[in-house]
Amino acid sequence: MKKELVIVIIVISFIIIGHVTTQKKTVKVLGEFEESLTNLKGKMLNEYLDKKDIKNDIEKINDRWNEEFDVLALYIEHSQLEKIEQQLILVQTYIEIEDYNMGVVEIDRGKNIIGNIKVENSYRMVNIF
Repeated sequence: MKKELVIVIIVISFIIIGHVTTQKKTVKVLGEFEESLTNLKGKMLNEYLDKKDIKNDIEKINDRWNEEFDVLALYIEHSQLEKIEQQLILVQTYIEIEDYNMGVVEIDRGKNIIGNIKVENSYRMVNIF
């Protein structure tokens, strides 16, 4: 009986530790993307646009997204990640055609999706029960 109890406690501990670790990774990575998108939005709203700098920034964001996608896909729904990826593609498209106002709208939508993912994957009592 004691042996089974110890095994159950160890398994539950691993589950909790794993969840906390993935939660920290999710919050960190998505927070970085949110910050990058906010900075990009600020550059796009600036009346003195640096088009090369904006294009360079969206390329960096896309490259970083491609690096993190596989890791995030292990514990976040693929549909949510694909929504973010779609928004990044839309932002890049609007930047390429130099329609910065629509690009800003898509950045806001992307940030909203990121915020929803953070809430859905947060470790709260409501999510447990």
